[in-house]
Amino acid sequence: MFCPKCGTNVSDDFKFCFNCGFDLSVLQNSTQSTAKQPLNNNEKNKSKAQSSNELPSEIKIFDGSQEEYERLYYKYVYDEADFEKGILLDEYVGENYPDKTYSLNYYLGINTLWLGIAKTAEEEGVENTILSLVDEEDKETNPISEYANLAGFLATDMYFYNTMGQRRYKSQKFFYEWSKDFDQYNELNDELSNADDGTRKTLERKIKMIEDKYGGNIGMEYMVLKYISLMEADKIQADIGAIAARYSGWIDETYTRFLDNAIRMHNIGALHNMYPTVEQKNKFRKIVENKILDKTRLLYSKIGLLIRKADECTRLANNVMELNKKTSGEEVLKKGALSLGLAIVSGPLGILNGIREGYNFFEADSKLQELRNKLWDTYGSLLDEWTSLTEDFVGACGEINTIMQDELAVNYLCPAINSIVDVIKKNNMELHPLGEYFKK
Repeated sequence: MFCPKCGTNVSDDFKFCFNCGFDLSVLQNSTQSTAKQPLNNNEKNKSKAQSSNELPSEIKIFDGSQEEYERLYYKYVYDEADFEKGILLDEYVGENYPDKTYSLNYYLGINTLWLGIAKTAEEEGVENTILSLVDEEDKETNPISEYANLAGFLATDMYFYNTMGQRRYKSQKFFYEWSKDFDQYNELNDELSNADDGTRKTLERKIKMIEDKYGGNIGMEYMVLKYISLMEADKIQADIGAIAARYSGWIDETYTRFLDNAIRMHNIGALHNMYPTVEQKNKFRKIVENKILDKTRLLYSKIGLLIRKADECTRLANNVMELNKKTSGEEVLKKGALSLGLAIVSGPLGILNGIREGYNFFEADSKLQELRNKLWDTYGSLLDEWTSLTEDFVGACGEINTIMQDELAVNYLCPAINSIVDVIKKNNMELHPLGEYFKK
């Protein structure tokens, strides 16, 4: 199907658009099978939050307007980094305004659901996050396949978060904050030009606070350089491989955790012989790593293009900063004083020198504006490439998530865990609630 909000082609099994976060469940038959999509459990939890009046009051009274959606989105996603509220906002909008499209100048470009779950996993641990995604009443009856799917989803989500998600979030958040501060900075300077003595000091103090926040340079060229440093485009390709290796152990780690708990709870001797060997672990990890890399290698050419754009922006920004030094503030005043002095002392020759200096300054100022225009155009192109790469990476991770669940969880993890369950049953012992076996 195609997402009605952003037009992205997504699997019919998805409950959320992986590109924009739109709640696709409103378009699907309520009887559709949900076994393959681990996000469904989280979806149910959020719906419960809404039905039990746990929505933030600002969302409850949301009027559907573009202006209010922008305000709430930026507040939750950037100002507060409260992805939970961002998720609730998108769910509420999806359910109550399914035919409406909203535009954002500083759109994150990735689903806040993925960020929120990854953040929870980092803070509370993968094991607790898996359990939090399962409905309380389902923790005793939930099948092993569902826990296995959730483990696969979290491995995908953490991989995405650490390769692309954090980079995208940090750079976009900075761009949003800088733009907001830059607008305020210009407004304060406009007020300062007409201010009386009573308000001048207050305005100057506010201006200084903004300048200090950006190291004394709030210009566009500084913003571009900072944005590029947060992207770390030159490290993405290396991280794709290194982080794939880091999260390739999710199968044996989940299995070992289940086995550890089974031994602790049942103390069956035969279970001690079921730990995987180092060779088996390495085999499974290589399988997972290769599955991930098969889906992300196609992005390398786009990463290369992004790096070239970033390098071009860096060169232009540095040129602007260097030329800006020659034509700004104190240096311009010094140059003007020197020209005036020559005119007084040397007569017509000094005047000609003054004209030449003035022409050189005008030429430098024109060159500066030309460079800034080129920098802005190149930066816009960089943003387009960055967004395109992010979208493709999100799509790749959607495919990886399907492989993790439909292939690896089904063919490797579930049979391995079921073998532990079989030993417990053969020893005539009653199983504990399955969620207990996944706890750390």
